[in-house]
Amino acid sequence: ASAGLDGVAHLWNWQTRTQLGELNLENLLVYRMQFSPDDAQVALGSQSDVRLWSTVDASLTRRLAAPTGGVQQVLLYAPSGRYLAVGNPTGGLQIWNPVSMLETGLIELTGAQLSADFAPEGDLLVASTLGEGGVVFNLPEAENGQVPRGELSVPGRAIFAWEWTDDSRVILLFDASGQVYVMGVGESAA
Repeated sequence: ASAGLDGVAHLWNWQTRTQLGELNLENLLVYRMQFSPDDAQVALGSQSDVRLWSTVDASLTRRLAAPTGGVQQVLLYAPSGRYLAVGNPTGGLQIWNPVSMLETGLIELTGAQLSADFAPEGDLLVASTLGEGGVVFNLPEAENGQVPRGELSVPGRAIFAWEWTDDSRVILLFDASGQVYVMGVGESAA
């Protein structure tokens, strides 16, 4: 998928180099683009909304409201496909179910350089802003738009990116000072 300053997104078959479809974005600029884990849709995040575009028939399937400020820094599907995180440093993170199109919750995490990453099983989300350390969110336990959270004891305060290992037991934290921290995750008490 590609989009440019002309306000049009294009869907391509890269192997045959043929265009499969195009979507008029009404002069909106796409800040972020992300394919779903099953490649059945691509999310296009702009300054005002998120458009879910079917890769099967190149049709626009849904429009989701973006947090105030648009989709500047986070547009991320959970590996399970159950959640879509959308956000920016002033409006926080919205968590959507991309199948039912229901909002799971709004995570009020604001500040410079919002970053987030889903655990491989897709139920946990870790997020931070510069200067604020880290927070882990338990998405299946969300109720009435509130997502349970746990503060992480992060050594640095300038974390700008996260990465989980495939077994969800280790999180790598990338600090703006150049440090990379490794944090172990214990087994669930459940």
